Amino acid sequence: MTVFIGLLLAAVALGLCYNAIATLHQVQGSPPGAVAFFAAALSIFTKELLYRWTISAGRKVKSTALIANAWHHRSDGLSSIPAAAAVAGANLVPSLTFLDHLGAIVVSIFILQAAWKIVRPSVEQLVDQGAPEEICRGIEQLARATPGVEEVHAIRTRHIGSGIEVDLHVLVDPQLTVEEGHGISEEVERRLIDYVSDVVDVVVHLEPYEEGKK
Repeated sequence: MTVFIGLLLAAVALGLCYNAIATLHQVQGSPPGAVAFFAAALSIFTKELLYRWTISAGRKVKSTALIANAWHHRSDGLSSIPAAAAVAGANLVPSLTFLDHLGAIVVSIFILQAAWKIVRPSVEQLVDQGAPEEICRGIEQLARATPGVEEVHAIRTRHIGSGIEVDLHVLVDPQLTVEEGHGISEEVERRLIDYVSDVVDVVVHLEPYEEGKK
């Protein structure tokens, strides 16, 4: 579903760009009235509100489909920008008939960028790509800062749907009891799920810590 929405947005962007270029030579008629400008401005405003509300909900529940739908709302708002600019320009300087076409080309580029942002995570999931480097660094820092953890190594990540699974080795004091070691591993898991974006599952392997070895 997410990929479909992204590809649909890309098709809309390419169609918008093609239509703008193909009709560039056409001369516009009489300039539209103020109602057209306010209608376009209202569309931009309402679609941006819908985008912000939907993307907030999508990030909260970690739903790529909702996030993709949010970008669809924003693309609708962006497509109204050249209309508003053209109406304003046509009324201020009637000879600038190319503004609508130029604005449409610029907006189509924005929509293509939005489509790529939607499709890219799904492609990464399909090829089982790991988490970005900055997330891996955050995982290591949080795990290392957990009380009782002496060292962390062998961190591996992979995508599970819209989330990330983490597998890592944690070194602890070999004198600890099994119960104490288990408590440390549970705390590492809790911290990573609570504080690292998109982490939904953590597998912790406990190892005895020896000075000078990892």
